[in-house]
Amino acid sequence: MTPVPFDSDLFGIRVFRAEALDLDDDLSGCDLLYVVTPHALPREVLARHGGTLLDLRRVYERRFSAPVTLPDSPAPGLSFATLDERPLPEGEVGRLVDLGLQSGIHSRYFRDPHIPREWYRKMYRAWMMNSLSGQVAYTIMTARLHGTLQGFITLQEKGPDTTNLSLVGVAEDLRGRGIGTSLLIATLNYIVNVKRHGVVTVVTHGHNEALCRFYERQGFRLVEAQNVYHCWPAHRETGSRRGA
Repeated sequence: MTPVPFDSDLFGIRVFRAEALDLDDDLSGCDLLYVVTPHALPREVLARHGGTLLDLRRVYERRFSAPVTLPDSPAPGLSFATLDERPLPEGEVGRLVDLGLQSGIHSRYFRDPHIPREWYRKMYRAWMMNSLSGQVAYTIMTARLHGTLQGFITLQEKGPDTTNLSLVGVAEDLRGRGIGTSLLIATLNYIVNVKRHGVVTVVTHGHNEALCRFYERQGFRLVEAQNVYHCWPAHRETGSRRGA
């Protein structure tokens, strides 16, 4: 098991990560264990360690052999800019955090009944603030509709030629209107032509089939599939810790 210091400090519990789990593994020093594996864990192992399958982690990738401008016809009033091109006014930080919280409703942190909503909010708030500060993202692409911030993508450098689309969100009441497609195209054009990265990755949730199909339509291909389990050794008889 490997400690997960960020989650441990944020939640105030002992969080670890592993790539496998057996019946005789000792989890007595662990409050929460993430098991990330391409294999399905047996039912008896899950029962023994208070485990639940929380995510079908899917990694998609798109490669570009040379700079290229992807065509798009964004809706009237829709504009895009990175924080380098248009810094976020202080008054809009809360709006960006709210959009970040909306973006995580398919995440394992939201879906786990043992994780209180306040923990989830702390996780995504910290993730967004660390992205704004440059700790976990080199910039953020924003989408505005008639000047109002309505979407974003945080860009994380994963190597000398690779950008990962870390957090992706569009205002819930505007989904299905093409904003996400235009935002993605603007982001890809920036990554390839300005950042000069040739590989773009994004991690999605397999249970969100519509989102997986969206990335496939945009030329991404599946390169990795894993199951993510949350094991709560002290909660083998499933009870909920969730608060409002």
